[in-house]
Amino acid sequence: MAPLIAAKSLSPSSYGQLELYLSLAMSIATVISFGAGNIISYRIIKEGKDKIVNISMLYLIICSFVFSLISIFSYENYLFSFISLFIIQVGFSSYIKGQGGGALSSLVESSIYILLLLISLRFFYSGEELIIKNNFIFIITSLILSILFLSGVDFKNIDIKSGTDLIKLGFPIMVSSCLAVFFVNIPRLILGEISTHQDIATFSIYFRWAAISLIAYQFMNVVFFRRIYTSDYRKIDLNFSFIFIIVILCGLFSSSFY
Repeated sequence: MAPLIAAKSLSPSSYGQLELYLSLAMSIATVISFGAGNIISYRIIKEGKDKIVNISMLYLIICSFVFSLISIFSYENYLFSFISLFIIQVGFSSYIKGQGGGALSSLVESSIYILLLLISLRFFYSGEELIIKNNFIFIITSLILSILFLSGVDFKNIDIKSGTDLIKLGFPIMVSSCLAVFFVNIPRLILGEISTHQDIATFSIYFRWAAISLIAYQFMNVVFFRRIYTSDYRKIDLNFSFIFIIVILCGLFSSSFY
């Protein structure tokens, strides 16, 4: 919803630039996060909040804070604030959904799009051109989420040596996550190199509608995460079968527009 409303508030060129930055920021954040988000959510279910979970949380907070600092010194380029927010929203969301807070987790994971939605609505109804020259709203949101996330870290149960476990567990997760994220974002990144922002905007509009099925899958996986992965195997099969059917129906619905 947020990108589509932003498309109404922006010129085609500006909207294409925004989509390019979102794609680039998500891709970079996925690599930087190094699978720590998935480690947090799955290990909380299996092992509780152990040393690896705590070091993973601290790692993501530090990474997000570093990119927030970088973005302060390059305030006209909101790429870095997007990276910061993507990193912390995925980490904090993983922590919440591992503890069973599915609905709240979904809101946190959508932080950047919620902000874009509010900003876009503001400029859409005022009839002005949406220009995000000042990225402090994204920086402040990242810092607020970081502080909330930091409050969940058990500093008495942190071992720096657990960083090696983070690397061992995170690398294969990071590789698979990168493949998924790059598959979604690579067309826009390639268009950013070989074509214009207007072409990126045109492609992105079609992609956003076609991606309704992906959004449905992600929403259910976040909201019902703990229930799905703590059920017995037969219930897990039924859950994923149900999700698969819903995703297919959403895909057919979105494709009917074209």
